[in-house]
Amino acid sequence: MKKHTSFSFNATVNFSLFLALCCALLLALCAPSTLQAQVITAAVRGTVMDPSGSVIAGAEVTISNVDTGFSRSMKSGSDGEYNFPDLPLGTYKIRASHSGFKGSEQTGVVLHVNDSLVVNVSMAMGAVNETVTVEASPVAVETTNGELSGLIQGSQVSELPLNGRNFMQLVTLMPGVAAAEAFSTREKGIKGASDLSISGSPSNGNQWLVDGANNNDTGSQRTILIYPSTESIEEFKIERNAYGAEFGLMSGATVNLVTKSGKNDFHGSVFYSGRNDKLDAYDTLLKAGCPTCAKNKLRENDYGYTASGPIKKDKIFFFWSQEWNKKIEGLVRTSHVPGLAERTGDFSKVAGCSFFPSAGLTDPNPAELGGPFTVGAGGPNVPDVIPQARLTAQALLLMTQYPAPTLSDPCTNLNWTQSLNTPSPWREENVRGDVNLTKTLTLMLKYTQDAWTLGPPSAGFGWGNNPLGVIDESWDQPSRIAAARLSKTIGSSAVNDFQFSYSANRITINPTNLALEQKINDTIPFFFRAFGQ
Repeated sequence: MKKHTSFSFNATVNFSLFLALCCALLLALCAPSTLQAQVITAAVRGTVMDPSGSVIAGAEVTISNVDTGFSRSMKSGSDGEYNFPDLPLGTYKIRASHSGFKGSEQTGVVLHVNDSLVVNVSMAMGAVNETVTVEASPVAVETTNGELSGLIQGSQVSELPLNGRNFMQLVTLMPGVAAAEAFSTREKGIKGASDLSISGSPSNGNQWLVDGANNNDTGSQRTILIYPSTESIEEFKIERNAYGAEFGLMSGATVNLVTKSGKNDFHGSVFYSGRNDKLDAYDTLLKAGCPTCAKNKLRENDYGYTASGPIKKDKIFFFWSQEWNKKIEGLVRTSHVPGLAERTGDFSKVAGCSFFPSAGLTDPNPAELGGPFTVGAGGPNVPDVIPQARLTAQALLLMTQYPAPTLSDPCTNLNWTQSLNTPSPWREENVRGDVNLTKTLTLMLKYTQDAWTLGPPSAGFGWGNNPLGVIDESWDQPSRIAAARLSKTIGSSAVNDFQFSYSANRITINPTNLALEQKINDTIPFFFRAFGQ
Protein backbone atom coordinates (compact mmCIF):
# COMPACT_ATOMS: atom_id res chain seq x y z
CA MET A 1 0.00 0.00 0.00
CA LYS A 2 1.33 3.43 -0.96
CA LYS A 3 0.32 6.78 0.44
CA HIS A 4 1.05 10.30 -0.74
CA THR A 5 -0.18 13.36 1.12
CA SER A 6 0.13 17.05 0.28
CA PHE A 7 -0.98 19.94 2.46
CA SER A 8 -1.02 23.68 1.87
CA PHE A 9 -0.99 24.43 5.63
CA ASN A 10 0.69 22.66 8.53
CA ALA A 11 -1.88 22.43 11.33
CA THR A 12 0.60 21.25 14.02
CA VAL A 13 1.70 24.18 16.19
CA ASN A 14 3.31 24.53 19.60
CA PHE A 15 2.16 26.98 22.29
CA SER A 16 4.66 29.72 21.44
CA LEU A 17 3.77 29.49 17.78
CA PHE A 18 0.09 29.66 18.72
CA LEU A 19 0.74 32.92 20.63
CA ALA A 20 2.65 34.29 17.68
CA LEU A 21 -0.23 33.45 15.35
CA CYS A 22 -2.69 35.14 17.70
CA CYS A 23 -0.56 38.30 17.74
CA ALA A 24 -0.29 38.24 13.97
CA LEU A 25 -4.04 37.84 13.66
CA LEU A 26 -4.61 40.77 16.03
CA LEU A 27 -2.26 42.97 14.00
CA ALA A 28 -3.90 41.86 10.77
CA LEU A 29 -7.35 42.82 12.02
CA CYS A 30 -6.10 46.23 13.15
CA ALA A 31 -4.27 47.20 9.98
CA PRO A 32 -5.71 47.42 6.47
CA SER A 33 -4.27 45.15 3.81
CA THR A 34 -4.77 44.97 0.05
CA LEU A 35 -2.61 41.93 -0.76
CA GLN A 36 -5.55 39.55 -1.15
CA ALA A 37 -8.28 42.18 -1.21
CA GLN A 38 -9.63 41.37 -4.66
CA VAL A 39 -8.93 37.66 -5.17
CA ILE A 40 -12.53 36.43 -4.80
CA THR A 41 -14.32 39.77 -4.45
CA ALA A 42 -14.78 42.92 -6.53
CA ALA A 43 -14.68 46.69 -6.19
CA VAL A 44 -16.73 49.69 -7.36
CA ARG A 45 -15.64 53.31 -7.45
CA GLY A 46 -16.76 56.47 -9.19
CA THR A 47 -17.46 60.19 -9.01
CA VAL A 48 -20.64 61.97 -7.98
CA MET A 49 -21.35 64.95 -10.26
CA ASP A 50 -24.05 67.52 -10.97
CA PRO A 51 -25.53 68.09 -14.46
CA SER A 52 -22.72 70.52 -15.36
CA GLY A 53 -20.03 67.96 -14.55
CA SER A 54 -18.89 69.58 -11.33
CA VAL A 55 -18.13 67.18 -8.48
CA ILE A 56 -20.43 66.93 -5.47
CA ALA A 57 -18.66 66.55 -2.15
CA GLY A 58 -20.36 65.02 0.88
CA ALA A 59 -22.98 63.03 -1.04
CA GLU A 60 -24.29 59.97 0.83
CA VAL A 61 -23.53 56.94 -1.38
CA THR A 62 -24.93 53.50 -0.51
CA ILE A 63 -24.31 50.25 -2.39
CA SER A 64 -26.69 47.33 -1.72
CA ASN A 65 -26.74 43.70 -2.85
CA VAL A 66 -30.26 43.08 -4.19
CA ASP A 67 -30.14 39.35 -3.32
CA THR A 68 -28.71 39.34 0.22
CA GLY A 69 -29.47 42.79 1.61
CA PHE A 70 -25.77 43.43 2.24
CA SER A 71 -25.03 47.18 2.07
CA ARG A 72 -22.23 49.64 2.64
CA SER A 73 -22.36 53.46 2.85
CA MET A 74 -19.91 56.35 2.67
CA LYS A 75 -19.80 60.04 1.81
CA SER A 76 -18.11 61.22 -1.36
CA GLY A 77 -14.83 63.02 -0.78
CA SER A 78 -13.88 66.58 -1.57
CA ASP A 79 -13.13 65.42 -5.12
CA GLY A 80 -16.58 63.83 -5.35
CA GLU A 81 -15.17 60.31 -5.45
CA TYR A 82 -16.43 57.24 -3.62
CA ASN A 83 -14.83 53.80 -3.35
CA PHE A 84 -16.24 50.44 -2.23
CA PRO A 85 -13.50 47.77 -2.22
CA ASP A 86 -13.81 44.07 -1.39
CA LEU A 87 -17.48 43.53 -2.25
CA PRO A 88 -18.99 40.04 -2.49
CA LEU A 89 -19.98 39.04 -6.01
CA GLY A 90 -23.54 39.65 -7.13
CA THR A 91 -25.98 42.24 -8.45
CA TYR A 92 -26.01 45.65 -6.76
CA LYS A 93 -27.73 49.00 -6.83
CA ILE A 94 -26.01 52.30 -5.98
CA ARG A 95 -27.98 55.16 -4.45
CA ALA A 96 -26.67 58.72 -3.94
CA SER A 97 -28.38 61.56 -2.08
CA HIS A 98 -27.52 65.16 -1.18
CA SER A 99 -29.53 68.18 -0.11
CA GLY A 100 -30.67 70.25 -3.07
CA PHE A 101 -30.46 67.30 -5.48
CA LYS A 102 -32.82 64.54 -6.51
CA GLY A 103 -31.82 61.11 -5.32
CA SER A 104 -29.97 59.09 -7.98
CA GLU A 105 -30.08 55.30 -8.19
CA GLN A 106 -28.01 53.06 -10.46
CA THR A 107 -29.44 49.53 -10.77
CA GLY A 108 -28.17 46.37 -12.43
CA VAL A 109 -24.55 46.77 -11.35
CA VAL A 110 -23.19 43.22 -11.70
CA LEU A 111 -19.88 42.41 -10.01
CA HIS A 112 -17.76 39.51 -11.21
CA VAL A 113 -14.68 38.03 -9.61
CA ASN A 114 -11.78 40.51 -9.33
CA ASP A 115 -13.76 43.27 -11.07
CA SER A 116 -12.82 46.90 -10.51
CA LEU A 117 -15.73 48.86 -11.96
CA VAL A 118 -16.08 52.59 -12.42
CA VAL A 119 -19.69 53.77 -12.02
CA ASN A 120 -20.10 57.55 -12.10
CA VAL A 121 -23.26 59.02 -10.63
CA SER A 122 -25.00 62.13 -11.99
CA MET A 123 -27.42 64.02 -9.74
CA ALA A 124 -30.05 66.47 -10.99
CA MET A 125 -31.34 69.53 -9.17
CA GLY A 126 -34.56 68.91 -7.25
CA ALA A 127 -36.14 67.74 -4.03
CA VAL A 128 -34.34 65.10 -1.99
CA ASN A 129 -37.47 62.92 -1.91
CA GLU A 130 -37.41 62.60 -5.71
CA THR A 131 -35.35 59.78 -7.25
CA VAL A 132 -33.95 59.30 -10.73
CA THR A 133 -33.26 55.63 -11.51
CA VAL A 134 -30.76 54.66 -14.20
CA GLU A 135 -30.05 51.13 -15.44
CA ALA A 136 -26.29 50.66 -15.36
CA SER A 137 -24.65 49.60 -18.62
CA PRO A 138 -21.47 47.50 -18.53
CA VAL A 139 -18.23 49.08 -19.71
CA ALA A 140 -16.97 47.24 -22.79
CA VAL A 141 -13.30 48.10 -22.21
CA GLU A 142 -11.41 47.61 -18.92
CA THR A 143 -10.15 51.04 -17.86
CA THR A 144 -8.70 50.40 -14.40
CA ASN A 145 -5.94 47.85 -15.11
CA GLY A 146 -4.03 46.23 -17.94
CA GLU A 147 -4.57 42.56 -17.12
CA LEU A 148 -5.33 39.99 -19.82
CA SER A 149 -8.08 37.79 -18.48
CA GLY A 150 -11.25 35.96 -19.44
CA LEU A 151 -14.44 35.42 -17.46
CA ILE A 152 -16.62 32.30 -17.48
CA GLN A 153 -19.97 33.06 -15.87
CA GLY A 154 -22.13 30.64 -13.94
CA SER A 155 -24.76 30.56 -16.69
CA GLN A 156 -22.13 29.32 -19.15
CA VAL A 157 -20.94 26.65 -16.70
CA SER A 158 -24.45 25.30 -16.10
CA GLU A 159 -25.89 25.64 -19.62
CA LEU A 160 -23.07 24.75 -22.02
CA PRO A 161 -22.80 20.99 -22.78
CA LEU A 162 -19.71 19.56 -21.08
CA ASN A 163 -18.51 16.04 -21.74
CA GLY A 164 -17.88 14.78 -18.22
CA ARG A 165 -19.38 17.84 -16.47
CA ASN A 166 -15.87 19.19 -15.89
CA PHE A 167 -15.43 22.96 -15.65
CA MET A 168 -11.84 22.75 -16.96
CA GLN A 169 -13.19 22.21 -20.47
CA LEU A 170 -14.41 25.84 -20.48
CA VAL A 171 -10.89 27.12 -19.85
CA THR A 172 -9.98 25.95 -23.37
CA LEU A 173 -12.43 28.53 -24.79
CA MET A 174 -10.04 31.33 -23.80
CA PRO A 175 -7.51 32.69 -26.33
CA GLY A 176 -3.94 31.57 -25.75
CA VAL A 177 -4.93 28.26 -24.11
CA ALA A 178 -3.46 25.03 -25.53
CA ALA A 179 -4.24 21.59 -24.12
CA ALA A 180 -1.38 19.13 -23.64
CA GLU A 181 -1.75 15.50 -24.65
CA ALA A 182 -2.50 14.37 -21.10
CA PHE A 183 -5.26 16.97 -20.54
CA SER A 184 -8.56 15.27 -19.77
CA THR A 185 -12.05 16.63 -19.18
CA ARG A 186 -13.87 13.30 -18.84
CA GLU A 187 -11.78 12.08 -15.93
CA LYS A 188 -11.42 13.24 -12.35
CA GLY A 189 -9.03 12.38 -9.54
CA ILE A 190 -5.50 11.50 -10.55
CA LYS A 191 -6.58 10.67 -14.11
CA GLY A 192 -8.06 14.14 -14.59
CA ALA A 193 -4.88 15.88 -15.74
CA SER A 194 -4.98 19.70 -15.78
CA ASP A 195 -2.17 20.08 -18.32
CA LEU A 196 -2.94 23.41 -20.00
CA SER A 197 -0.39 25.78 -21.48
CA ILE A 198 -1.75 29.32 -21.11
CA SER A 199 -0.06 32.21 -22.89
CA GLY A 200 2.95 29.98 -23.60
CA SER A 201 3.57 29.01 -19.98
CA PRO A 202 4.46 25.42 -18.93
CA SER A 203 1.43 23.16 -18.63
CA ASN A 204 2.24 22.57 -14.95
CA GLY A 205 2.87 26.26 -14.21
CA ASN A 206 -0.72 27.33 -13.49
CA GLN A 207 -2.33 28.21 -10.17
CA TRP A 208 -5.84 26.84 -9.53
CA LEU A 209 -7.83 28.56 -6.77
CA VAL A 210 -11.25 27.79 -5.24
CA ASP A 211 -12.64 30.59 -3.06
CA GLY A 212 -9.07 31.80 -2.54
CA ALA A 213 -7.75 28.36 -1.45
CA ASN A 214 -5.04 26.46 -3.31
CA ASN A 215 -6.46 23.66 -5.49
CA ASN A 216 -3.18 22.35 -6.96
CA ASP A 217 -1.93 18.85 -6.24
CA THR A 218 1.53 19.96 -5.14
CA GLY A 219 2.93 16.47 -5.65
CA SER A 220 2.71 16.69 -9.44
CA GLN A 221 1.30 20.14 -10.33
CA ARG A 222 -0.52 18.28 -13.13
CA THR A 223 -3.79 17.54 -11.37
CA ILE A 224 -6.12 19.47 -9.09
CA LEU A 225 -7.48 18.39 -5.72
CA ILE A 226 -11.22 18.93 -6.07
CA TYR A 227 -13.47 19.26 -9.10
CA PRO A 228 -16.23 21.68 -8.06
CA SER A 229 -19.63 20.58 -9.28
CA THR A 230 -20.78 22.70 -12.21
CA GLU A 231 -23.96 23.37 -10.24
CA SER A 232 -21.96 24.99 -7.42
CA ILE A 233 -19.82 27.38 -9.50
CA GLU A 234 -20.72 31.07 -9.43
CA GLU A 235 -18.06 31.95 -11.99
CA PHE A 236 -14.33 31.84 -12.58
CA LYS A 237 -11.76 34.09 -14.19
CA ILE A 238 -8.62 33.06 -16.05
CA GLU A 239 -5.87 35.59 -15.34
CA ARG A 240 -3.67 35.01 -18.38
CA ASN A 241 -1.09 37.79 -18.24
CA ALA A 242 -0.21 41.17 -16.71
CA TYR A 243 -2.22 40.38 -13.59
CA GLY A 244 -1.75 41.95 -10.17
CA ALA A 245 0.71 41.03 -7.43
CA GLU A 246 -1.97 39.13 -5.50
CA PHE A 247 -1.61 36.36 -8.12
CA GLY A 248 2.05 35.57 -7.82
CA LEU A 249 2.49 31.96 -6.74
CA MET A 250 3.04 30.43 -10.19
CA SER A 251 4.80 31.35 -13.42
CA GLY A 252 1.75 30.67 -15.59
CA ALA A 253 -1.88 31.69 -15.41
CA THR A 254 -4.24 31.76 -12.44
CA VAL A 255 -7.68 30.15 -12.67
CA ASN A 256 -9.65 31.89 -9.94
CA LEU A 257 -12.93 30.08 -9.19
CA VAL A 258 -15.67 31.31 -6.84
CA THR A 259 -18.48 29.05 -5.65
CA LYS A 260 -22.11 30.01 -5.17
CA SER A 261 -23.47 31.44 -1.93
CA GLY A 262 -26.97 31.53 -0.53
CA LYS A 263 -29.38 34.45 -1.01
CA ASN A 264 -32.54 35.76 0.60
CA ASP A 265 -34.69 33.38 -1.49
CA PHE A 266 -34.61 29.60 -1.25
CA HIS A 267 -33.39 27.78 -4.35
CA GLY A 268 -32.81 24.15 -5.22
CA SER A 269 -32.10 21.93 -8.20
CA VAL A 270 -31.89 18.25 -9.13
CA PHE A 271 -29.92 17.03 -12.14
CA TYR A 272 -28.99 13.86 -13.98
CA SER A 273 -26.91 12.98 -17.03
CA GLY A 274 -25.98 9.54 -18.31
CA ARG A 275 -24.15 7.61 -21.01
CA ASN A 276 -24.59 4.00 -22.06
CA ASP A 277 -22.97 1.69 -24.59
CA LYS A 278 -26.27 0.32 -25.93
CA LEU A 279 -26.09 2.57 -29.00
CA ASP A 280 -22.29 2.53 -29.29
CA ALA A 281 -20.43 0.71 -32.05
CA TYR A 282 -18.32 -2.36 -31.34
CA ASP A 283 -14.69 -1.37 -30.71
CA THR A 284 -12.74 -2.31 -33.86
CA LEU A 285 -9.60 -3.38 -32.00
CA LEU A 286 -11.57 -5.52 -29.56
CA LYS A 287 -13.61 -7.17 -32.30
CA ALA A 288 -10.48 -8.06 -34.29
CA GLY A 289 -8.46 -9.26 -31.31
CA CYS A 290 -11.20 -11.08 -29.38
CA PRO A 291 -14.11 -12.15 -31.61
CA THR A 292 -15.89 -13.90 -28.74
CA CYS A 293 -15.66 -11.00 -26.28
CA ALA A 294 -18.67 -8.91 -25.38
CA LYS A 295 -18.83 -5.28 -26.50
CA ASN A 296 -16.75 -2.96 -24.37
CA LYS A 297 -18.90 -1.56 -21.57
CA LEU A 298 -19.72 2.07 -20.83
CA ARG A 299 -21.98 2.93 -17.92
CA GLU A 300 -21.85 6.52 -16.68
CA ASN A 301 -24.47 8.03 -14.40
CA ASP A 302 -23.99 11.52 -13.00
CA TYR A 303 -26.60 12.94 -10.65
CA GLY A 304 -26.96 15.26 -7.69
CA TYR A 305 -28.80 18.19 -6.17
CA THR A 306 -28.32 21.66 -4.67
CA ALA A 307 -30.08 23.62 -1.95
CA SER A 308 -29.50 27.22 -0.84
CA GLY A 309 -31.19 30.07 0.96
CA PRO A 310 -31.28 32.16 4.11
CA ILE A 311 -30.97 30.82 7.65
CA LYS A 312 -31.70 34.35 8.85
CA LYS A 313 -32.77 36.91 6.27
CA ASP A 314 -30.14 39.53 5.42
CA LYS A 315 -27.77 37.89 7.94
CA ILE A 316 -26.92 34.20 7.48
CA PHE A 317 -26.96 32.23 4.20
CA PHE A 318 -26.04 28.70 3.14
CA PHE A 319 -25.35 26.79 -0.06
CA TRP A 320 -25.15 22.98 -0.17
CA SER A 321 -24.50 20.66 -3.13
CA GLN A 322 -23.84 16.97 -3.55
CA GLU A 323 -22.95 15.07 -6.70
CA TRP A 324 -22.18 11.47 -7.66
CA ASN A 325 -20.55 10.16 -10.82
CA LYS A 326 -20.67 6.38 -11.12
CA LYS A 327 -18.71 5.20 -14.12
CA ILE A 328 -17.58 1.83 -15.46
CA GLU A 329 -15.65 2.02 -18.72
CA GLY A 330 -14.35 -0.88 -20.76
CA LEU A 331 -10.74 0.02 -21.63
CA VAL A 332 -9.39 -2.07 -24.50
CA ARG A 333 -5.88 -3.40 -24.00
CA THR A 334 -3.87 -5.60 -26.37
CA SER A 335 -0.51 -7.36 -26.09
CA HIS A 336 1.48 -10.45 -27.02
CA VAL A 337 1.35 -13.21 -24.40
CA PRO A 338 2.94 -16.67 -24.41
CA GLY A 339 0.71 -19.56 -25.43
CA LEU A 340 -0.08 -22.36 -22.99
CA ALA A 341 2.53 -24.68 -24.54
CA GLU A 342 5.19 -21.97 -24.61
CA ARG A 343 4.84 -21.50 -20.85
CA THR A 344 6.14 -25.06 -20.37
CA GLY A 345 9.04 -24.66 -22.83
CA ASP A 346 7.39 -26.03 -26.01
CA PHE A 347 7.77 -23.49 -28.87
CA SER A 348 7.05 -25.94 -31.68
CA LYS A 349 3.74 -24.23 -32.59
CA VAL A 350 5.48 -20.89 -33.24
CA ALA A 351 8.69 -22.30 -34.72
CA GLY A 352 7.34 -21.73 -38.24
CA CYS A 353 6.34 -18.10 -37.59
CA SER A 354 8.28 -15.23 -39.18
CA PHE A 355 9.40 -13.84 -35.81
CA PHE A 356 10.95 -17.18 -34.68
CA PRO A 357 14.73 -17.63 -35.27
CA SER A 358 15.29 -19.58 -38.49
CA ALA A 359 17.95 -21.71 -36.80
CA GLY A 360 15.72 -22.39 -33.80
CA LEU A 361 16.40 -21.76 -30.15
CA THR A 362 20.04 -21.30 -29.14
CA ASP A 363 20.99 -23.64 -26.29
CA PRO A 364 23.44 -21.79 -24.01
CA ASN A 365 24.61 -25.02 -22.33
CA PRO A 366 23.74 -28.30 -24.12
CA ALA A 367 25.66 -30.28 -21.50
CA GLU A 368 23.48 -29.03 -18.67
CA LEU A 369 21.66 -31.60 -16.56
CA GLY A 370 18.28 -32.31 -18.18
CA GLY A 371 19.58 -32.59 -21.73
CA PRO A 372 19.88 -30.27 -24.74
CA PHE A 373 17.05 -28.45 -26.50
CA THR A 374 15.04 -30.81 -28.71
CA VAL A 375 13.01 -30.70 -31.93
CA GLY A 376 9.25 -30.74 -31.44
CA ALA A 377 6.76 -32.61 -33.61
CA GLY A 378 5.24 -30.74 -36.56
CA GLY A 379 7.84 -27.98 -36.57
CA PRO A 380 10.49 -26.98 -39.14
CA ASN A 381 13.01 -29.49 -37.72
CA VAL A 382 14.95 -26.96 -35.60
CA PRO A 383 15.48 -26.88 -31.80
CA ASP A 384 12.23 -25.51 -30.39
CA VAL A 385 11.58 -27.38 -27.12
CA ILE A 386 13.24 -26.77 -23.74
CA PRO A 387 13.34 -29.96 -21.64
CA GLN A 388 11.07 -29.84 -18.58
CA ALA A 389 13.99 -30.64 -16.29
CA ARG A 390 15.72 -27.40 -17.29
CA LEU A 391 12.75 -25.16 -16.45
CA THR A 392 13.10 -23.30 -13.15
CA ALA A 393 10.32 -22.83 -10.64
CA GLN A 394 10.84 -19.06 -10.84
CA ALA A 395 10.24 -19.02 -14.62
CA LEU A 396 7.11 -21.14 -14.31
CA LEU A 397 5.81 -18.83 -11.60
CA LEU A 398 6.37 -15.73 -13.74
CA MET A 399 4.32 -17.30 -16.51
CA THR A 400 1.25 -17.18 -14.24
CA GLN A 401 1.17 -13.38 -14.69
CA TYR A 402 -0.02 -13.79 -18.27
CA PRO A 403 -3.59 -14.48 -19.37
CA ALA A 404 -4.38 -16.99 -22.11
CA PRO A 405 -4.30 -15.75 -25.75
CA THR A 406 -7.65 -14.68 -27.21
CA LEU A 407 -6.63 -15.62 -30.79
CA SER A 408 -5.83 -19.21 -31.78
CA ASP A 409 -3.33 -18.37 -34.54
CA PRO A 410 0.11 -18.79 -32.84
CA CYS A 411 1.80 -16.51 -35.39
CA THR A 412 -0.35 -13.47 -34.55
CA ASN A 413 1.77 -10.76 -33.00
CA LEU A 414 -0.90 -9.19 -30.76
CA ASN A 415 -2.61 -12.40 -29.72
CA TRP A 416 -4.34 -11.11 -26.58
CA THR A 417 -7.02 -8.40 -26.55
CA GLN A 418 -9.45 -7.70 -23.75
CA SER A 419 -11.80 -4.99 -22.55
CA LEU A 420 -11.06 -4.36 -18.87
CA ASN A 421 -14.17 -2.95 -17.19
CA THR A 422 -12.59 -0.24 -15.05
CA PRO A 423 -14.74 1.47 -12.40
CA SER A 424 -13.89 5.04 -11.37
CA PRO A 425 -16.67 6.35 -9.09
CA TRP A 426 -16.49 9.93 -7.80
CA ARG A 427 -18.51 11.78 -5.17
CA GLU A 428 -18.46 15.34 -3.86
CA GLU A 429 -20.03 17.21 -0.95
CA ASN A 430 -19.83 21.00 -0.86
CA VAL A 431 -21.11 23.47 1.73
CA ARG A 432 -20.65 27.22 2.05
CA GLY A 433 -21.93 29.66 4.65
CA ASP A 434 -21.91 33.45 4.55
CA VAL A 435 -22.62 35.59 7.61
CA ASN A 436 -23.09 39.34 7.87
CA LEU A 437 -21.89 39.66 11.48
CA THR A 438 -22.29 43.44 11.49
CA LYS A 439 -22.54 46.13 8.83
CA THR A 440 -18.75 46.23 8.72
CA LEU A 441 -17.80 42.61 9.44
CA THR A 442 -18.55 39.55 7.27
CA LEU A 443 -17.57 35.90 7.52
CA MET A 444 -17.33 33.20 4.82
CA LEU A 445 -16.94 29.51 5.71
CA LYS A 446 -16.46 26.83 3.07
CA TYR A 447 -15.74 23.08 2.93
CA THR A 448 -15.58 20.72 -0.05
CA GLN A 449 -14.54 17.08 -0.15
CA ASP A 450 -14.08 14.76 -3.11
CA ALA A 451 -13.87 10.97 -3.02
CA TRP A 452 -12.39 9.21 -6.10
CA THR A 453 -11.40 5.60 -6.64
CA LEU A 454 -10.07 3.66 -9.63
CA GLY A 455 -10.33 -0.07 -10.18
CA PRO A 456 -9.86 -2.86 -9.86
CA PRO A 457 -8.96 -3.41 -12.60
CA SER A 458 -6.99 -0.23 -13.26
CA ALA A 459 -6.12 -1.31 -16.83
CA GLY A 460 -2.42 -0.59 -16.41
CA PHE A 461 -2.78 2.86 -14.80
CA GLY A 462 0.09 4.02 -12.59
CA TRP A 463 3.09 1.93 -11.69
CA GLY A 464 3.73 -1.56 -10.26
CA ASN A 465 1.19 -3.35 -12.47
CA ASN A 466 0.64 -4.31 -16.08
CA PRO A 467 -2.24 -3.86 -18.54
CA LEU A 468 -3.04 -7.58 -18.50
CA GLY A 469 -5.21 -7.49 -15.39
CA VAL A 470 -3.33 -10.21 -13.46
CA ILE A 471 -0.97 -8.06 -11.35
CA ASP A 472 -3.14 -5.04 -10.63
CA GLU A 473 -4.09 -2.49 -7.99
CA SER A 474 -6.83 -0.07 -6.97
CA TRP A 475 -6.35 3.64 -6.30
CA ASP A 476 -8.15 5.71 -3.70
CA GLN A 477 -7.81 9.50 -3.43
CA PRO A 478 -9.93 11.59 -1.05
CA SER A 479 -9.33 15.34 -1.37
CA ARG A 480 -10.63 18.29 0.61
CA ILE A 481 -10.51 22.07 0.81
CA ALA A 482 -11.56 24.19 3.79
CA ALA A 483 -11.50 27.98 3.94
CA ALA A 484 -12.54 30.71 6.37
CA ARG A 485 -12.50 34.37 5.40
CA LEU A 486 -13.11 37.33 7.74
CA SER A 487 -13.55 40.76 6.13
CA LYS A 488 -13.57 43.97 8.14
CA THR A 489 -14.46 47.38 6.68
CA ILE A 490 -12.25 50.08 8.21
CA GLY A 491 -13.42 53.64 7.75
CA SER A 492 -15.03 54.52 4.44
CA SER A 493 -12.61 53.06 1.91
CA ALA A 494 -10.35 50.44 3.52
CA VAL A 495 -11.04 46.74 4.01
CA ASN A 496 -8.95 44.16 5.86
CA ASP A 497 -9.21 40.48 4.94
CA PHE A 498 -7.96 37.50 6.92
CA GLN A 499 -8.24 34.07 5.28
CA PHE A 500 -7.27 30.61 6.49
CA SER A 501 -7.17 27.85 3.87
CA TYR A 502 -6.48 24.13 4.12
CA SER A 503 -5.98 21.89 1.08
CA ALA A 504 -5.01 18.22 1.12
CA ASN A 505 -5.29 14.87 -0.60
CA ARG A 506 -4.15 11.36 0.22
CA ILE A 507 -3.42 8.63 -2.31
CA THR A 508 -3.70 5.00 -1.24
CA ILE A 509 -2.75 2.16 -3.60
CA ASN A 510 -3.90 -1.36 -2.78
CA PRO A 511 -2.63 -4.43 -4.73
CA THR A 512 -5.43 -6.69 -5.88
CA ASN A 513 -3.39 -9.91 -6.28
CA LEU A 514 -1.25 -9.63 -3.17
CA ALA A 515 -0.93 -13.42 -2.78
CA LEU A 516 0.71 -13.78 -6.22
CA GLU A 517 2.96 -10.77 -5.62
CA GLN A 518 4.07 -12.19 -2.28
CA LYS A 519 4.75 -15.57 -3.84
CA ILE A 520 6.89 -13.94 -6.54
CA ASN A 521 8.72 -11.91 -3.88
CA ASP A 522 9.45 -15.07 -1.92
CA THR A 523 10.66 -16.89 -5.02
CA ILE A 524 12.50 -14.01 -6.70
CA PRO A 525 13.62 -11.51 -4.01
CA PHE A 526 13.13 -7.84 -4.89
CA PHE A 527 11.07 -8.56 -8.03
CA PHE A 528 8.36 -6.47 -6.37
CA ARG A 529 9.94 -4.33 -3.65
CA ALA A 530 8.96 -5.46 -0.19
CA PHE A 531 7.91 -1.98 0.98
CA GLY A 532 5.17 -1.81 -1.64
CA GLN A 533 6.46 0.76 -4.12
